Amino acid sequence: MKTSTKFLAGLLAVAVLSTASDAFAFDIAKDGKPVAVIATGANPAQTTVFAANELAKYLGNILGASFTVVNDEPPASGNCILVGSPYSGKNDEICLRFKDKRILELTGQQPRGPLYAVYELLEKLGCGFWSNDNESWPSMKDITIPNDYEHIYAPPFLLRSNSGTTAVYNPKWRPKARLNNCPFPEMGGTYKVDMSESSLGLNHGKLAQEYFATNPEWYSYVTPKGSKKKQRDPGQICFTNPGALDKLAELALERLKENPDLEYLSCSYADARPACECGPCSALARREGSKAAILLNGVNYVARAVREEYPNVKITFLAYGMNSLFPPKNMKLEPNVACIFAHLARDYSKPPAYTNMINRWNALTGTNVFIWGYGAMFHNYLMPTPTVDLFGAEMRFYRDLGCKGVSSQLSQSSLSDCIDLVCWLFGKMAWNPDYDEWEMIDKWCDGALGKGSPYIKKWLRMERDYRPNIKYLGPYEKDNRRCLSPELLMQGYDLFKEALEATKDDPRCFKQLEKMYGSIISVMVSRYNFDIAQLAKEQGRENFPSRDGFFAELERLCHKYGGSWFGEHQGDILGRLRNAEILRHNGKVPPWTFANPVSATPVQDPFITYDEKTGYYYLLYTTRDQIEIRRGKTASKLADSTERVVAWRPKKTDKAITGNLAAPELHKGDDGKWYIYATGSDGLTLATGAIADDGFGDMGLDESELNILMDDASSLKGDKSFTDLTEISENRIFVLQSQTEDPFGKYDFKGILDKKVSALDPTIFRAPDGNLYMAYSQQGEGVSIMMVKMKDYMTIDRTKPPVSIVTSHNQAQLFEAPTVLNLPTGLFLIYSIHGRWSNDCTLQIRKFAGKDILRNSSWGNPRSAKTFLDGASEKNPLGCKSVSEDKYARAFGAGHASFFKSPNGKELWCAYHAMQRPNSGTGIADVYMYQQRVRILSDGQPHIGGAEVDSRIKPGSFLIRPAGETWVDNTVKKAPPKVVEKPKEAETKQPEVKSIELEGSGDFPTPEQIN
Repeated sequence: MKTSTKFLAGLLAVAVLSTASDAFAFDIAKDGKPVAVIATGANPAQTTVFAANELAKYLGNILGASFTVVNDEPPASGNCILVGSPYSGKNDEICLRFKDKRILELTGQQPRGPLYAVYELLEKLGCGFWSNDNESWPSMKDITIPNDYEHIYAPPFLLRSNSGTTAVYNPKWRPKARLNNCPFPEMGGTYKVDMSESSLGLNHGKLAQEYFATNPEWYSYVTPKGSKKKQRDPGQICFTNPGALDKLAELALERLKENPDLEYLSCSYADARPACECGPCSALARREGSKAAILLNGVNYVARAVREEYPNVKITFLAYGMNSLFPPKNMKLEPNVACIFAHLARDYSKPPAYTNMINRWNALTGTNVFIWGYGAMFHNYLMPTPTVDLFGAEMRFYRDLGCKGVSSQLSQSSLSDCIDLVCWLFGKMAWNPDYDEWEMIDKWCDGALGKGSPYIKKWLRMERDYRPNIKYLGPYEKDNRRCLSPELLMQGYDLFKEALEATKDDPRCFKQLEKMYGSIISVMVSRYNFDIAQLAKEQGRENFPSRDGFFAELERLCHKYGGSWFGEHQGDILGRLRNAEILRHNGKVPPWTFANPVSATPVQDPFITYDEKTGYYYLLYTTRDQIEIRRGKTASKLADSTERVVAWRPKKTDKAITGNLAAPELHKGDDGKWYIYATGSDGLTLATGAIADDGFGDMGLDESELNILMDDASSLKGDKSFTDLTEISENRIFVLQSQTEDPFGKYDFKGILDKKVSALDPTIFRAPDGNLYMAYSQQGEGVSIMMVKMKDYMTIDRTKPPVSIVTSHNQAQLFEAPTVLNLPTGLFLIYSIHGRWSNDCTLQIRKFAGKDILRNSSWGNPRSAKTFLDGASEKNPLGCKSVSEDKYARAFGAGHASFFKSPNGKELWCAYHAMQRPNSGTGIADVYMYQQRVRILSDGQPHIGGAEVDSRIKPGSFLIRPAGETWVDNTVKKAPPKVVEKPKEAETKQPEVKSIELEGSGDFPTPEQIN
């Protein structure tokens, strides 16, 4: 490494000293006017032209005036900055020196050296390139430097790159951080080291398909997981097979012929695929004590094949995972082989320290080792991780071992912990590992954060000082509790709030702080119910935000800065955290959570209501032969509640309703009584008006039994011709009234509301005009949503005819299960489209936007309907990795919604039914009950989104119960009884099992709050 400097006191200090002697000064600008011109020399390279224009741009920003760029030799007189003059040096070497007293050279090894030299000078003058959208520069009228200044430097690493958000999505920013993987030729291009995880394309894509079909013996012979029999795997190569080796060599030569400028070409194992276990491969691995020997047999073969024609090319391979991390004992490598060492398995709360494997790979490759590093928490990109300052020690470690380059996987979210600082600091420390990392961190904070800098510098040091408390930190950690105590996190939250307040009038610095603040907010949400809320209570913090408040802030920041990617295979952080937990409680599923579906057995047409007076939830659903009510204190456990009462059963002697009872709903009247609305058969068929044959309703058969009896009916075969069983007979709306004010008791039959209408799914609601209305699905040529005014809870107002709000004209159009929500933000009609047996069944919503409830136009046209819930999907919004393995982690045909409030009255919840598996179209499929919380969008509309279903095999998220429910902490271990001799009557106290009420998370928003 070649370095030389005569600039002892710091260039910036000299640049702003107006007392510098003219005999020892070089003026770039004086009294607000440019003194020096910028020249490129004759016939400049495109990288030189770009570098010169960058210099003119930023010097102009500093001075507030334009500088001239001459794409030719320097003028005969006057001061000149000559960019990109011929220079021979090491890779990316820079040279800043005076050619004579009037010409300052900014040059270096092409193609990147001149540009790096320009940025070096600009930074010495006080410019800061903190991130892609955060730059700063001083304001100067005089720009002067000593005319004996000289700085020549070559970085120790050939490759310096990272995949952090700031760098990967902003390639034009990379050279400013001295990262040399910029793809733009005018900015010097990329120093290309092939680190791909494939064997020249032979183990993936079309090539793998083609050759696996014709030459399966080229591929690894392995025992698949869960099997005892070996078979060929097209994702991995057998590196001892002669045919495969010849094909690899052929592909390598073809690649090099197409790309003659390549210096490195990869031949590696595919990620996460098992190595070949055939006889020759297994023998080679045993002899060398490493499966890497199998791969290296192929790498050596390819290296020999290309050496003569391409002597400067090195064949690279990944030393990674159990397949190839460990070096072979005795095998020699060809001299044109380079190793990419994936340094994954180490404690990331400490600098790397283990040298044996890297030293061994260095010895095998003649010190041709590049580092594939890791700095991301792959399962949680956003969480604060106290490791920012470790880059210095890491870079010095790799440099001292003689590694040729460093490339690191960093977090890929714009809200990742200090990601702009991390990407910048990585580049700077890779450029010069001898920099003092804390001086660099302070420099970044001061330049990027302005008046917020002192608070964040304090926070970063607090994180550093806490680090000895971390036992071990791997790259797949997703629980921030391992990294920071709740007390420290709360202090960090306070410091960020102070920093934001300090920069509220500085848009540039405030924006930078907001992005960094998102990391703190993400973990405040994920830890809220675990330790943050309790700590806030203990600290007496008044007006401390609710979990919903923190989540709303996180959502705002994610949308503003595009930072919602949670981590590898983790999905969207907003979907994962909105109504669910991602952390475990004492190593177990949090006891205040539940998983969908919430019924172990089929539940059709669920209806739930909560009664504040009794403190119980009440559940009704279709049972066909009687009206049942279940009650309980926990909404998610209602379907399995043993507290059950038969509210009413039709008498055999009473022919008003003979059976086929469906979709009961329970509503409290103004008189204190409770009313049940449902439909049932009066014995007449819909098509003919004749008495229904076989008396299925009286028999009380469920759908599966009916399906058996009617197996030959063509109407049950296939979605297109399918007819719901409830349409076999005419169905009448009837009403029951409770005998007392207790909803959990007996009910009296009060009659059919309209004997001339065949209908399903009745519901009642109080409209803003104060009147009571009923909505229902009317049967006929199709099934339409109707509305009618009520005189009271048991009588239809005949003065106004029913109105069709959603009209169906044929059996292919089904609109069912209406329900109406009266919220502070408006009145909303929600209903099912398609039949409940259909995989495409879902929920739509329309807002009341007129004056008359009984006017179709008041509810908009069909195009105004929005999807309320998408149920026809195998996707799991909570991001469960095992969704493909677990049939419970899916929901199809979500429909028939009902709504209820949480016990504290501050949350709105929805219960609906859906299928766990797609219907194959051979009849009615079982539906189960699901529950999830309803959001109020910014436009005031209630919304759910996707069906929130989590795996029962390996849950990745756990849905939080309604606010106000109590839960018991069963994870608290009772202390073993102590032996007490005296006095005998003394009893040993044991710790109480906690019974905790979930706190409310915010009232229903008013229009003012939403706007």
